[in-house]
Amino acid sequence: GLTRDEAEGLVLDVCEKTRDNTSSMLQDVLKGTHTEIDYINGAVVEMGKRYGVDVETNQILTSLVKALSKKHIDKTQSL
Repeated sequence: GLTRDEAEGLVLDVCEKTRDNTSSMLQDVLKGTHTEIDYINGAVVEMGKRYGVDVETNQILTSLVKALSKKHIDKTQSL
């Protein structure tokens, strides 16, 4: 296994190499298309509810991305 320092180094390396990338979810938001938020964070929220685990952060992220996505979808549909 990896030590904590080794794992942290790998994460930082990936961050450095991909810092100029645009995530697919952000691309979807900017294009005004639906995102995969329900399949990622939304699924975590549903599982948290099912098992009684606090997933407030994931709920907030899901709500924020959905609101932002809706704003961009509405904007592109009105063009």
